[in-house]
Amino acid sequence: MRFVVSVLERLSLRYFVTRSTVTIFYGEPRFTNDIDVVVDLPADGVAEFCRQFPEDEFYVSADAARAAVSRHAMFNIIQPRSGLKVDVIVPAPSEFNRSRFARARRVRAGEDWDAQAPARHRQRSEDQWRRG
Repeated sequence: MRFVVSVLERLSLRYFVTRSTVTIFYGEPRFTNDIDVVVDLPADGVAEFCRQFPEDEFYVSADAARAAVSRHAMFNIIQPRSGLKVDVIVPAPSEFNRSRFARARRVRAGEDWDAQAPARHRQRSEDQWRRG
């Protein structure tokens, strides 16, 4: 997770961590080995984003990433060694999604690093966020 956040911040991409990972940030323990990150990834940034993940450590499909950007869908980054899976969600342009980015705040994500997460609020269902 720390590596993914460092890539997002190095490339100056707007992002926030969401779903069960956020509940952990706010003190509700959950068991999950997948992380959901909403990323404002432009089409012209896909290749550079994918290059940040060394092939000997991560699996990420540039084709899947391009398709997700064009469809406002999701693609995965997988680290086989650890079993970690990151779902990268590319949101549709909408007022709701703009407000989600606006509400994102830095939270302590680990002992020595931070990540962007939505301010604590009641989460909308997956169907609602997909509709925008």
